[in-house]
Amino acid sequence: MSNDKNDATFSGSSAGSSPKGTPSTGTQGYVDRGGPLPDTYNDTLIVLLPRDPQWIFAYWEISDKTREEVKNKYGANILQRSKPAIRVYDVTNVNFNGANANRSFDIFITPEAKNWYIYVGMPKRNYCADLGLLVDDGVFITLARSNVVATPAGGISDIYDEQWMLVKDDFEKLMKLSGIDKIGASSAEAMRMLTQRLESILAVSSKGGSGVGALKPGTKKGFWLIADAELIVYGATEADAMLTVQGKPVKLRPDGTFSLRFAFPDGELDIPIKAMSADQSDSRQITIKAKRHTK
Repeated sequence: MSNDKNDATFSGSSAGSSPKGTPSTGTQGYVDRGGPLPDTYNDTLIVLLPRDPQWIFAYWEISDKTREEVKNKYGANILQRSKPAIRVYDVTNVNFNGANANRSFDIFITPEAKNWYIYVGMPKRNYCADLGLLVDDGVFITLARSNVVATPAGGISDIYDEQWMLVKDDFEKLMKLSGIDKIGASSAEAMRMLTQRLESILAVSSKGGSGVGALKPGTKKGFWLIADAELIVYGATEADAMLTVQGKPVKLRPDGTFSLRFAFPDGELDIPIKAMSADQSDSRQITIKAKRHTK
């Protein structure tokens, strides 16, 4: 667990004002580059951020005013009689009032820390946290309450397809006339499928057949059917891994998932999928084989 050990201590001191920026002048104008950000804003708060399905990140600050108020209320030695802690609440499907969480647990933090990675271990849940002091008699003194965050799902998304926008009006009209728009395809795939349709129609027409589209002007089109198939391949690996599919690099989503659509004509289709770790010390390979026969 990696935590910041270089910030001001829990009992720290008041933050001074930011140094005045050093102006930069030149022939083209005047630029005030400002000063460095302060180490503290002298506020009391805690903020949560989801990192992945099982971890959340917290950062916080405690003002001098809050420290003095705690000492005045609980005694000057309260910091010696207590431990700084974060109390984490699972508030999934709960209108949280401070006492009705699904579950809660405490994490003891070092006095000098200002941020912490928290293992919650459960995806698709809602969490919030209290920053406070756990006194030796078991009383928890709340100093600040965080926002509510949701951890993402821990598996591959069930949304595995992209919505593609077609920008050419004529091409869209051809797709609708052919029925391909009811199937859903990328621009390149749709063009390939449309070309195959037209080639088959022209072939039937040249032989005097009655295929779709081989109708004379003014002739009513009869009952017809279009059916085709595509192959969707999806999976997941480490988010920083290098992935290739059929020898071509594939960009992973931020959570390490991927999904691809393949044309699936009659015949056999081999799809080798290889993932290599970021340091290239380990790799895994899966090959998907599919066979199609249309009657």
